[in-house]
Parts: sequence; structure tokens; C-alpha cells
Amino acid sequence: NGLARYDGYEFKRFFNNPNDSTSIKGLVVWSLFEDRKGQIWVSTGPENLNKYDPATKSFRQYDYKHLIDHPANVEIGVRAMCQDADGRIYFGVSTNYGETIPDGLLYLDETDDTIKKFAHDDSLVIKNVFSIATDQLNNVWFLSFSGIFKIDPKGQLTKFPSLENNIRKGNEF
Repeated sequence: NGLARYDGYEFKRFFNNPNDSTSIKGLVVWSLFEDRKGQIWVSTGPENLNKYDPATKSFRQYDYKHLIDHPANVEIGVRAMCQDADGRIYFGVSTNYGETIPDGLLYLDETDDTIKKFAHDDSLVIKNVFSIATDQLNNVWFLSFSGIFKIDPKGQLTKFPSLENNIRKGNEF
């Protein structure tokens, strides 16, 4: 029922105010992420992506729904977020009830401050991204319905073979 912040002494609640474009949109929080600039990214249902700026104490919304091919009756949301060493923020998109969607990986393009699809080889399909993290070598790793992927510091996407497929085939690891 909205977003709450605790500062060590008290809680502050953030709710949507339809008359205030700088208020948070959505009620159910899907995920939270603090970027290197100290801004808080908040994914909320239904299908909202908000960025909170502590300096201005205001929210800004980013549109991404048009980038994900999904039926009108299927709610999508940003389930995971991370930032690489170069400052690029990645967003993993999934659905509420496990419906499959294609192209579940997005990023913030800082040149025009918009959300875009992560461009990749057409032979690779990235369905429903659930988790994203970076490692010490500045690789971005993510888990999706399609498997485990890595984006190296040069932007090269690699898919790793599924352990499930090896188990089914009786292969050794």
C-alpha cells in the first residue's frame, strides 16, 4: 500500500496523488534499487517505474511498457535492477503470474534519459528476467526463463548452458 521510508526515528509514507505529477505512481512495490547518485528506483504495480530524487524529494516516472510485447491482460513489472561500473542501470522485467514475455532486459540510456531494450543477437532470447547482479570484474549477470546470461564490460552478451539440459541428457558437468 505505497512506499515507506524509515530514517531511524520515524516512518514516512509515499502515496500516489493523481493531482501531483511528482508523486509516486503505483501501490505494490515490486523492487527497489539505489543507484550511485543516491537516487532510489522503485518499481510498483501496475507497471510503473519511479525514480526518487532525495534532493528534490520528488518522483519521476519512466515508461517502459511499450518496449515489452505482452497481452493487455498480463501485468509486467521490473523485478530486478543493478548498475555496472560504467554507470549503466539495467532493469529485469517479468510478469506477476509467470506468463512468458520476450525481451525482458532493459537499460537506462543516459544520453536521452529514457528506458530502452538491451540490443542483442537475434538468436538469443531473454525471457522474464528475475535477478541481476554485477561481479568484481564488472560483468553483469542475470537469471531469466531463458537461462543464465552475462554481459561483459565491452557489452558482449553470452548465454550459459542450462544445468537442467545437461541433467536431462545425462551429461557430466
